[in-house]
Amino acid sequence: MTQAPPPSPERNLIPEPDRLDSGLKDFLRLSGGNILYCLSALSVLYGIAEILGPQLLKSTDSTSGFLCVGALNAYELSVLGILIFIVVVHRVMDDAVTLVLLIPPFLVGSAVALVTIAYNNPELALSIGAVCAAVGIGKIEALRRWIGLRVNWIAFIGLGLVVVWNFLTGVLLVKASVSDNAPDLDTRGWWLACLLFLLLSGLLVLSQMILAADKETDPRTPFLRRASMFQCFSLLLFSALGIHLYALSYIFHVPTSPGDFLLFATLCTLMLVEVIFQSTEDNGDAAAIIAAFPLSLAVVGVFSGVFSAPRALNLEILGHPLSSAILGSVGMVWFALRTRSQVSGWVAGAYLLGVIFFMGYSPGNLSSLNWISSGTTLVIALFVGGLVFKKSSLCLVAVGLAAVGSTEFPAYRDFWAQLDVGAGTGILWILGLGFVSIALWFREDDLLPLGVISVVILVFAAFTTFEPVLQPRDWVSIALLIGVGLVLYMRFHHLALPVILLIPILERLWKAVDSLGNWWFVILGFGLLVSGGWFSSIKGRQAKAEELQDEG
Repeated sequence: MTQAPPPSPERNLIPEPDRLDSGLKDFLRLSGGNILYCLSALSVLYGIAEILGPQLLKSTDSTSGFLCVGALNAYELSVLGILIFIVVVHRVMDDAVTLVLLIPPFLVGSAVALVTIAYNNPELALSIGAVCAAVGIGKIEALRRWIGLRVNWIAFIGLGLVVVWNFLTGVLLVKASVSDNAPDLDTRGWWLACLLFLLLSGLLVLSQMILAADKETDPRTPFLRRASMFQCFSLLLFSALGIHLYALSYIFHVPTSPGDFLLFATLCTLMLVEVIFQSTEDNGDAAAIIAAFPLSLAVVGVFSGVFSAPRALNLEILGHPLSSAILGSVGMVWFALRTRSQVSGWVAGAYLLGVIFFMGYSPGNLSSLNWISSGTTLVIALFVGGLVFKKSSLCLVAVGLAAVGSTEFPAYRDFWAQLDVGAGTGILWILGLGFVSIALWFREDDLLPLGVISVVILVFAAFTTFEPVLQPRDWVSIALLIGVGLVLYMRFHHLALPVILLIPILERLWKAVDSLGNWWFVILGFGLLVSGGWFSSIKGRQAKAEELQDEG
């Protein structure tokens, strides 16, 4: 008798207390520092925001603002000190990433707090701003020298310029607004000049992000000392500067519109593209899709009327959608050449098309958009792309756009008007003949459905062209349909294609016979006579062949 197996031990679904304690300790050991750093930063920022809120509205007492500036700079120096301590002394690289990313928002927060001091004592605020700018540049140098942030001299100049802009712009605007010439102050001109300075500095940083970009191959290199870390730091800094730029427009009552911020948003998006491409396994497709976001905003903004800046050769051009399209096209063309990504190429092409589309646009006037030029360029680009890359689908889209868009050309409308045919019928003829051309040019095996669709479209085009009374132009249509049927049969060797085209041909021939009356019997007689002669010739050739065979 076999012995029964021992009972399996019951599985305890509730973890043991010792195991819970061990897991909690491991979690706190690995992530506790990052959590505490984030909570610390949130606590300081919340407290400073609550203190500065009334100051931004009243601007009567500079004591609180002075204390806030001091507290923010002291916190930044503390963050930098702890950062150097844990990196240089203890070689803790993962927690250091969080501390590096805390520096940009506090740089901007210090500058915003400085504006509250500037109203009561602009000279003192200017001196404090100069000191803060110098300290800020020193912080970047410390990050480069001791932390290992990959900042070359080009990027250092760009970051240094934005640090100076960050601390001195608001103070200079306050000083100008309280001067004797304040009534004549062009706040929008000042704000646009500040935007231009920020953009030029950002282009220096972006160039470094692109030129120093590399897919890190050594897994031992910590993220803190990769090019991706510098890119993330720069992206976060410029995102915070964008908030600062908006705050300046709010504080100084600058007349702006959402479209004025699109160019700066495009710059930040190009930075984000570099971060995604370098920090992930993306081949460029996902980053390119994100890069199309500013162009989409520009198109939506044009139709929503959010742009107010005129197209002029002055600072107002910064708020025009054309500027964003130019910056995006340059950035994405270079990105597409680097990544060889097909999606990046399409996004770059879309930006180039946007340059043509927005050129000449006047805010509020949709008719000033270059519909015809951009549409023609798009059709040509799709045709060329389809032929070069052997994509019949691209040519199909091009034919469809050309058929619909051709109605915008006066010459097209005049041509069909002379034939006494509507524009809709012309679209059918262009679609049908265009699809036939694609089916003949591309030697793909699955294009038979396209041939069927093309002949069906041509049948509808023929019937909408025909009138109840037979017209001389009908014979041109019949000859065209016969030719199309023959070439499609030679291409696909399918009898259904020419048979379908026989429907309008037979209908016109019946109209022709009916219009001849009894004369068609005479014509039929001539036809039968010729047919009889043809059969006789066949009979003669066969007899001659038999004689030659018998003689042989």
